[in-house]
Amino acid sequence: MSRSKANHLSDGDVSHIEPSKLNFDLANPRFVDEQFSDETEVIRYLYEQMDVDELIQSILSAGYLDYEPIIVQRSDNVVLEGNRRLAALRLISDQALRDALEISLPAIPAPKTLPDRVRVSWVADRKEARDFIGFKHINGP
Repeated sequence: MSRSKANHLSDGDVSHIEPSKLNFDLANPRFVDEQFSDETEVIRYLYEQMDVDELIQSILSAGYLDYEPIIVQRSDNVVLEGNRRLAALRLISDQALRDALEISLPAIPAPKTLPDRVRVSWVADRKEARDFIGFKHINGP
C-alpha cells in the first residue's frame, strides 16, 4: 500500500455512529497474553493497563477531540483501532459500568459534554485496516 493510501482510509466509508453500537475487539493484537470473555473485562484491562484514566480526564476537560476516525469492521461493528477511546467514552457515559468496575470519574469542574455519535471509518476486515493501523502506530496520528 502506498504511503498516501496507508495514511488514511477511503473517505467514502466514513460515517458517524453512537459509541454504544460499537463492540470492543476481544482479539486486539495489543492483548498479547490476555483472553477476555466479555467487553467488561476488556474495559477493565484497558483502564488498568492502557492509561484510559488519562484519556477520560482529557475528554472531560477538553472534550472529545475527533482528530481521526475510529476504525471499525463493518460486519460486526468491532473496533479495530480506537478501543481506548471507546473505553473512555463508555466509562464516562455509563454509571452502572463504572460501579461494576469500581471506577470513579475524576473531579473536573464543568466537564465537557460527550458526543452523541463518533466518526468511524468502516473496513471490510482486519486485512484492510492493517496497513493503516501499522502506519499510524509507527508514525503517529
